[in-house]
Amino acid sequence: MKNLPVFVCLLAAHLSMLAVTRADAEERPGFYVTAALGVSDHGIENEGLNPNDETFADDRGNAFRLLAGYEFNEYVSLEAGYADLGENRWGFVSSFPGFQQFVTHSETLDGYTMALRVRYPFADRFFVSGRLGAFAWSSEHDVRIVDIRFPEGLPVQSSRQTFTRFSDTELTLGLGVGFRVTDAFEVSLDYETLGDAGFPDCCEEDFDKGTLTLGLSYRP
Repeated sequence: MKNLPVFVCLLAAHLSMLAVTRADAEERPGFYVTAALGVSDHGIENEGLNPNDETFADDRGNAFRLLAGYEFNEYVSLEAGYADLGENRWGFVSSFPGFQQFVTHSETLDGYTMALRVRYPFADRFFVSGRLGAFAWSSEHDVRIVDIRFPEGLPVQSSRQTFTRFSDTELTLGLGVGFRVTDAFEVSLDYETLGDAGFPDCCEEDFDKGTLTLGLSYRP
């Protein structure tokens, strides 16, 4: 997906020029609302503490979006809304002589979005679209650590838990394809990248998060 930003920028520039130069294009200005459901991929690649760690990751969550937008014309619109990427969990088990450590990490992520959306209709009712925007996110992290030591062969367990919250803003890029069912309703399938949303820039984690959603839009 490294070429996605370049593609979206070129698509936005092309469609913007079409919107200006094609005076005979169908004008459909007005407000619309969108509800979308799908899945989120948190892009977790957990490595634990040493090469012998047993790791696990449940990095797929349920995602939904609620959006409100305004179409300036057939090609360009501005939209804002709320997105929830659900919950994901990952962790690992580290084993050393006389010592074991169990670590589980759960994360929830949601926030508010704003994006410029450009689209290009084709084949009568079909269209492709691109989004360039920002995601003002907030995440909550619950980390639980259980240590088990074996002095004289008998297990001794201790545990601790931390709860932290982060918030920041991340650039978002998206591509989609859709179908206009009627003049009032249309459906679309969209993929959007969210970068490292969930962790601040100071953290070393390097995730590539994204959502795949199926949406229904209504124009009054």
